[in-house]
Amino acid sequence: MCDYITVPVKQAKLAYYKDFHHKIKVIPQGFKFKPNNKASNPSNDVVTFLFAGTFVPRIRNPQFFFEYLCSIPIQFKFYIFTPYTNLIDKYIDPLKDKIVVRDFIPRNDLMSFINKMDFVINFENSNAESQLPSKLIDYAISKKPILSVNCDSKDFQKTDEFLNRNYSKQLIIKNVEKYHIENVVDQFLSLCQLWKMK
Repeated sequence: MCDYITVPVKQAKLAYYKDFHHKIKVIPQGFKFKPNNKASNPSNDVVTFLFAGTFVPRIRNPQFFFEYLCSIPIQFKFYIFTPYTNLIDKYIDPLKDKIVVRDFIPRNDLMSFINKMDFVINFENSNAESQLPSKLIDYAISKKPILSVNCDSKDFQKTDEFLNRNYSKQLIIKNVEKYHIENVVDQFLSLCQLWKMK
């Protein structure tokens, strides 16, 4: 019955029946950008990083990553903001003061907290063909290096580089401005104009 269906990323089309693909328009999620947002250079004694989001069995399970963190002697501080800890509970005690787990906090507070980090972590979805974590956009807005982790991989070379403050293999989110809420609203208004012209 719809004239159009909007999805935030092109890959999301794959989740819809092909009969409706001609109705699908890609309009990204909208985010409020802080004015004059600049990358900060924190002076942390040990490398400090953050993940904010959810862990989901079979989709975003960080088991291998946490097992690796437990096996290395390097000092670090890992902040995790999530109310869903069942997949990581068994790693909290072994990591001791290297890890800090907290519940979700308001977005503006989180963005301020991210400014204190050396880098941020994205755990890739196993169903990444049709979904992408919205938290990636907040990460990009923060201008912090993004370590993108394949939850099914046991190759931690990139992780080692990040822990040594080498961010040459960071994930780059292109065209971040397209997620600015004003630009997103303009796209929805353009869609309304397109409908009127039919």
